[in-house]
Amino acid sequence: MSKALIILTLFLIFGSSCYTQETDSLFIKLHFLYGSKPKHNTKDSEKKRFGGLHGGHVTIEVDETVFGFNPKGSYHIFANNKKPHGAWRAEPLKYWVLDTASEKYTSFIIPVTQEQYDSVKNILTRYVQNTPYDYALFGYRCAAASWDVLSQAGILDEHSRTWEIYGCFIPKPERRKMFRRAEELNAIIVRKEGRNTRKWEKDKRKFR
Repeated sequence: MSKALIILTLFLIFGSSCYTQETDSLFIKLHFLYGSKPKHNTKDSEKKRFGGLHGGHVTIEVDETVFGFNPKGSYHIFANNKKPHGAWRAEPLKYWVLDTASEKYTSFIIPVTQEQYDSVKNILTRYVQNTPYDYALFGYRCAAASWDVLSQAGILDEHSRTWEIYGCFIPKPERRKMFRRAEELNAIIVRKEGRNTRKWEKDKRKFR
């Protein structure tokens, strides 16, 4: 076999392999909507929101669907799994994009294996059908629930339920953890500013 033919053969083998890996890359996206309140001169046109500057919301995107853990009607102070007031809900990505068009958010785009991708998708599909815990002030809410799912899939570290609840009590502590872990996770960070009629929660540190 000539030298040129050997080089061409190696190129086809390894070039094809690299192309397949690149196009088959899988990602899970973790979205953090920031807390906010109306600016002083927009209180008549802007609504108050639950949690204000310390509110916000955390969702997981997989397979062009955005999943979030939300209260169903009212919510409990302490969890009552016999009469749960919360549920995981699925929203098509195109609607989420429209809903958040003027919101401030940070997204972490995390590369994952096929096994991790399938695990997140299966867990969330199952949780939408039957959520295993209640939505409670001192219990699981959106931040803790998102950590629960990603840790089960082996993307984030596993901890006790108590750690998840109080370590991710509101979105901000979990968001800080994600900023610190981004490089280790090879995550891409996408940030979007919100409309100027609201005062938005800020990150105290400057992150890349």
